[in-house]
Amino acid sequence: CATTDPGILPPISSPIRPPPPSDSIPNGGTIPLGGPLGYRYCTTCNIHRPPRSKHCNSCNCCVSKFDHHCPWVGNCIGERNHRMFFVFLLSVSVMTVVITGSCVRVLSECYLEGVREERMEHQLGG
Repeated sequence: CATTDPGILPPISSPIRPPPPSDSIPNGGTIPLGGPLGYRYCTTCNIHRPPRSKHCNSCNCCVSKFDHHCPWVGNCIGERNHRMFFVFLLSVSVMTVVITGSCVRVLSECYLEGVREERMEHQLGG
C-alpha cells in the first residue's frame, strides 16, 4: 500500500497555464470547468484536475480520486491503491482480533491458575 501509486497526475513544469482539456463526454458534450463535476485548475501542479481529484499538501502532487493522505502508510489513498488500502485495513482488523483474543486467553489462564493455587493453599492450610 505504501509503495503503490495512488494515481498521481503528472505536473506540468511550464510557467504558462495550459489550456483546458479538450476531451469530450460520451454524449457529445464538453467537459465543464469548475463546479463539482468539472475540471479545476491546480496552481501548484499547473494542470487542470479531473473531477474528484485533489492536491495533497503532504505529497505535493495531485491525486486522481483522492481519498486521504494516510500517515500510517505514508502515502495518499487514491484511485489506484484503494483496494490495497482496504486489504491493509482488513489485515489490521484481523490482527487486532487475534491479539485481543490471545491476551484474554492468557489473562484468564493466569487468573484461573491463581485461583487454583489459593484453593490448594486454603485446603492444605485449613
